[in-house]
Amino acid sequence: MRLFFVGRSCAFGGLLLSVASIASAVPTVAPAHMGATPLPDLNAVTANDTYTMFSGVGNGSTGNLFLVENTTTPTADDRVTFNFLPEVINSYSTTPPVPRSVTESDVALTGNLRKMTVSVFTTQGLDLWPGGFTDPNTGAPLTAGGFGIGFVLPASVNGGTGGEGLAWNGDLITAADMDIFDTTGAESGNTGPLPLNVFFNSTTAWNGVFGVIFTDDARPGGVTNAGVYRIDLNVTYQTVPEPTSIACLLPLAGLALRRRSR
Repeated sequence: MRLFFVGRSCAFGGLLLSVASIASAVPTVAPAHMGATPLPDLNAVTANDTYTMFSGVGNGSTGNLFLVENTTTPTADDRVTFNFLPEVINSYSTTPPVPRSVTESDVALTGNLRKMTVSVFTTQGLDLWPGGFTDPNTGAPLTAGGFGIGFVLPASVNGGTGGEGLAWNGDLITAADMDIFDTTGAESGNTGPLPLNVFFNSTTAWNGVFGVIFTDDARPGGVTNAGVYRIDLNVTYQTVPEPTSIACLLPLAGLALRRRSR
């Protein structure tokens, strides 16, 4: 499996580099973006901040990722709230439809380090990277898979305008990696450390946008039809002292709240 950088557009473009192994298929990773640069979000803290979530399939040869959901009459949108509770987003246009949910966690590690995780998941036995889709531009099978936070999506599933990215206030990001879970063992594993200077625009003033494209040349179907049912982004960070006005909110979430830079 591989992950590649993708440029901002309605789809993705621009394969750049490979850097880390995930499983026996020798996957590698690099960042991705979709849509225009998110507008600044004026929410004061990460708790209860809203952000968009993307998962879908793509063309590994061109680096393009595509939505595989109903954007004409969607049953839900793809914007969620950072509140540690599972939240349903729009299902895929597959047979049967693949339901998707997003949740978060934020746990203490050692010292002043914490780990934040954002997860997208479906029912085991279904697939977040389903097969059978083709590139509408070239007709090529879409055998790559994608994961993204903070993308500007079509209006019908964007769930609003502005504030697509996660709020972040200056806590120092010290490490990041991803976990892939599947029912076959073909693509499951951990990416290993992601290079922060490649995946994040800043380790202290992160704009809350993150994205990747996965490919696997060792399988005819790439990463699709491997039973991938959950994808996690893990971000380890070092907390900075909070102002009293923000610290007093801590009992509301029971976790460290982060303010967005203005």
